[in-house]
Amino acid sequence: AAIQAKQLHLEVSEIIPGSLYLGAANAARGLAKENHLGITHVLNVSDLFALAPGRHGKVVAEWVPMADDGLDNVFGPEQTAEEFEAARKINPECRPSGAYWRCKEFLEAAFAEQSSRVLVHCALGVNRSATIVLAWLMETRGWSLAQALQHVQNRRSIVHPAEKLKANMSSCM
Repeated sequence: AAIQAKQLHLEVSEIIPGSLYLGAANAARGLAKENHLGITHVLNVSDLFALAPGRHGKVVAEWVPMADDGLDNVFGPEQTAEEFEAARKINPECRPSGAYWRCKEFLEAAFAEQSSRVLVHCALGVNRSATIVLAWLMETRGWSLAQALQHVQNRRSIVHPAEKLKANMSSCM
């Protein structure tokens, strides 16, 4: 089981056939060499980027950093970088707010394009990227958290969003 989990960290999982994929940073880095899935857009929600935001050949990358501890207010009010920096000056312990809404904006723009194939990733494709994919499925498909989680875990068994993020999703979506 440990070998299978380790292998999944290296792979991309197809969540919605031909359009939405979930994976790890290594998968995004590998797109520069090989893009056999035809990925057109990459959304990175890790705290480090694998691909710099912008265009890389035929791939458009975006970076919306989220901490892996599940304590960011992902579904809170959207906050610009300037607003976050101003808040940190008042309280150095404050966390960014509203990452999901920035992710949603990128996903909507990506899927508005013909034949888009979007990879959402974080470091390992377990928590942060899974949270964004789950919320997206709940919002766009009208699924409950339980339905979305079952669908995603059937395609990527290592998915395990932080409990606080799951609670926030349930109350916000």
